[in-house]
Amino acid sequence: MKYLLPSLTALMLAVLCISCKPSAEQIMQNADSLKNMYKSVVDAHQVLAQTYETYIAADMDAAHKTLDENLKKASAAIAKIEVLEGCENLANAVKAGLEVYKTVADVDSKEQIRIYKIDDANFTDELREKWDGIARSVETKTKQADAEVDKAYSEVAKQFSNKK
Repeated sequence: MKYLLPSLTALMLAVLCISCKPSAEQIMQNADSLKNMYKSVVDAHQVLAQTYETYIAADMDAAHKTLDENLKKASAAIAKIEVLEGCENLANAVKAGLEVYKTVADVDSKEQIRIYKIDDANFTDELREKWDGIARSVETKTKQADAEVDKAYSEVAKQFSNKK
């Protein structure tokens, strides 16, 4: 009897620890939530990029405002979400990606919009080259961030998507 109680206690603790571990389905739901937070920012940035083709300053400003709002919402959400075991790398990739998009929105996109608003009489080849350089830089930075998030998500999916 003296050894039975500690053995039963150890067994109960082991069962509790096993039952507290998140299921594969919960981990994939967590991963999907993280990915969707990121996607809302990527989609808003793509809308902004499309407005550059219209040359309508009000559309650019509205799209930039939406991008800023989505960045704030996603950053706040990721700060509050419980990152489950197995999603840590994805959460880190999403946070890093959001930082990339924040820098793009705060610096690069603002400068692109400023350049687009310059009237034709004052628009020079140098300004066009500057805009093109910013566009290439933005594309490189965002593609790299997107690839890191996609890679981290794929790793989670590979490990947990078939273990429901």
